[in-house]
Amino acid sequence: MDPLPADPGQGRVRKPVILSDGFSAGKSDPDALWNALENGEYPFVTKLREAGFDLVLLGFDERSASILDNAAVAIDASS
Repeated sequence: MDPLPADPGQGRVRKPVILSDGFSAGKSDPDALWNALENGEYPFVTKLREAGFDLVLLGFDERSASILDNAAVAIDASS
């Protein structure tokens, strides 16, 4: 997971919003996910951060894997 604190100087995640990529096959593309969230009709990432939330993008080596396998990724990343 790649946490993006609302305030880059805060040093740790305090109010996380975890967004998971998983609606296609193959490896996650964090740059494409970021671009879709931030540079579409609504600047979602900017608005989250302005509201004080910390964004965590969760990607996978294989997005079409079992939901249980991908849930294990989330659990491992948060430990």
